[in-house]
This record gives sequence, C-alpha cells and structure tokens, in this order.
Amino acid sequence: MVSLTTTLNTLLVSQISILHCTNVLSACLLCYSPRLCRLPLVCRKDNVLELWAYLLELLRARRLRLELSLKLQKVFQEMLYILDWIDEIKVVSVDSLIACIACYLLI
Repeated sequence: MVSLTTTLNTLLVSQISILHCTNVLSACLLCYSPRLCRLPLVCRKDNVLELWAYLLELLRARRLRLELSLKLQKVFQEMLYILDWIDEIKVVSVDSLIACIACYLLI
C-alpha cells in the first residue's frame, strides 16, 4: 500500500521535473540568433510538445491503473479480514457448542 502511494508521488515529481525541462528547452529554442533557420527548431519544438502530451497521457493512464490496483488491494485485504473474522466466529461457536454438550452430559 505504501509503495503504490510512493510511486504516485514519484510520478507527480517526475511530471513537474519534465515540465521544467520542457520550459527550459522552449527558452533555449527561442534564444538562437535570427541568422539561423528557425524552421527545424520549430519542428523540433512541436515534436517535443507532442511527445510531452503523449507522455502526460501515458502518465495519467498509469496513475489510473495504480489507483485501481490500490483499490483492488484494499478489497482483497478486507476480504482477508472478513475470512479471519468468520474463522473466529466458527471457533467461538464450536467452543460454545462443546461447552453446551459437556454441560448436557454432566446433567
């Protein structure tokens, strides 16, 4: 449970870091001298932005899968608690039944 939460937090930090790098890259693309042809730079920038959007989409999908896995893990954990509780009830019921039979036999 802790590892999934840590993974979600790590993904968020990674998103922020990549966003910062993209902003730096955008600033660097704009600082070239006007003598250079900007068309390849603009194409590269557009490509980076498209890849960035795709990466964000992949991260959202991964986050959704991690959240679903966490919910599923919680459901299974609750099922284990219920099974343990049922076993405890069975033991108490059997013990009380044995005690009743013993009392009946003593009478």
